[in-house]
Amino acid sequence: MKRYFTGILLLVVLSVISCKSKREDFSLTMEEYKKFGMPDCSKPWGSDEFMDAFTALEKLKTEKPRSLPRKNSPKSGDCFERFISDENFYFLNSDTMTLADKAYRIQFFAGVPNGLISIYYNFLSKEQYYHDELVEFYVFGMDVIQKKLDLAYQIMESSEMHDRRMQRGLPSVQNSFMEMTNYILRQQLQAGFLNEGDQIRLSRVVSDAIQKNMFWLKSFDEKSSKIIKDRISEIIEKTPYPEVRENYKKVLDSWK
Repeated sequence: MKRYFTGILLLVVLSVISCKSKREDFSLTMEEYKKFGMPDCSKPWGSDEFMDAFTALEKLKTEKPRSLPRKNSPKSGDCFERFISDENFYFLNSDTMTLADKAYRIQFFAGVPNGLISIYYNFLSKEQYYHDELVEFYVFGMDVIQKKLDLAYQIMESSEMHDRRMQRGLPSVQNSFMEMTNYILRQQLQAGFLNEGDQIRLSRVVSDAIQKNMFWLKSFDEKSSKIIKDRISEIIEKTPYPEVRENYKKVLDSWK
C-alpha cells in the first residue's frame, strides 16, 4: 500500500513539474535579442528588418532553442507581436504608392509566415513547445494571403498601364490562397498538438476566408478545389468538435 501511494505521489509531482515547464517563459528581453541582431520591435518592419530578424531567430534556435519570442510574454510579447502586426502593412494604405509598387512590396511578406513556422516548428517532435505561436502563424498566413488577394482585385479593376501588366498574376495569388488553405486543413488533420480551441479558431478562419472568396472559388480549377473539399469532408468526418463540424458543413453547402 505504501509503495502504491508513493507511486501516485511521484506521478503527481512529475505532472506538476511538466506543467510548470510548459508554462515557464525562457524567452529574452528586447535588449538581449538585440545582441543577436534582432531589429527594433517598436516600429514597423519591412523586408530588411525581417531578413535581419530571421537571421537572429535562426541563431537563437541553434544556441537557445527555447528562447524565441513568445506570445503574451511579459519579456518578449511585444517582439512576437511585431512579427504578425498589421502595422507592417502600412504601405497598403498609402495614397502616394502605386498599386504595382504595393504589389512588389507585399510579395516579400507572402513568405514570412512560412519562414516563421519553419523556425518555430520542431520537426522531431509531435508535441510543440511553441504551440501557441504556431497557431498564430497559421492565422497570420491566411491574413497575408487575403491582403494579397484584396490588392490583386484592386489591380484587376485598375486601368493604369503599369497595373494592367500585373493583372496576369491573379491566378498565382489565387493558387497561393488554395495552398495556404490546404496547409491549415492538413494541420487540423495531422497536428496532434492542436487543442479544441485551436481547432475551432482555425475552422473559423478558414471557413470565413473561403466564404469571402466564394465568388471566384466556384469557378476555379476543379482539381484544386476538390483537394480542399476532400480535406474539409475528412475533417467533418473525424473531428470530435461540433463547432468545427458545423463551420465546415456550411462551407461545403455554399461551395456547390
